[in-house]
Amino acid sequence: MMAKDFRSAVEQYCEVVKLQIIQLDDTCAEVEFINEDGYTFTLFLEHDSEEQELLFSIPSHAVFDREEDIPDEVSTFLLKRNVAEEVTGHWALDELEEGWQYILYHDLPLPNCDYDQDLPPEEFRTNLYSLIEEVEEFNELWEEEDW
Repeated sequence: MMAKDFRSAVEQYCEVVKLQIIQLDDTCAEVEFINEDGYTFTLFLEHDSEEQELLFSIPSHAVFDREEDIPDEVSTFLLKRNVAEEVTGHWALDELEEGWQYILYHDLPLPNCDYDQDLPPEEFRTNLYSLIEEVEEFNELWEEEDW
């Protein structure tokens, strides 16, 4: 697949799903989704041509300055979520410049290397909404629970 195909696909997805493009190049995109409650979710998309996949990642609210600050109970909870059949994506803990953060990831195969054929806008929307719902549920728990 040519790199411009990723860019065109992201532009089309953003138009259909009402996402705002923050940054877009030939293989990566940062977009924002605003839910009906007015909360903004940041979504990162990356085209992996070697694996023929579209990679999604959505950061959660849970950020920790030091590794020692990460609650074991939260990691255990999210690891259990990873094996739940109803959950789209998988949770991971990543070390970023600002500290450690839980991030939801999802990989979608692109067997034909063709976004129109492999991932039409409606399928993109369905996957995106499932991921947003999972992150939103975790963020609500994170803010409500005394971890």
